[in-house]
Amino acid sequence: MTDVSEINLKIAITAKLLHPGIRVLCRSDSHEVEANMTSFGTNHIYDLFDTFAQQITVAIETPAVALLRY
Repeated sequence: MTDVSEINLKIAITAKLLHPGIRVLCRSDSHEVEANMTSFGTNHIYDLFDTFAQQITVAIETPAVALLRY
């Protein structure tokens, strides 16, 4: 996992092409890159912006649940 989505995409694609059975975890900051990673069978894709948005949503909608998470 690097901080550049395009590099992560190249690594994910290369890993899957060289060894299709390998488990690949990636980081993405773009839905377009995420869709491309998914099309090559990337097992887990982490989007930090989506994760942060989900945490903010929980904090706004159900503050008690947000307090339990931390």
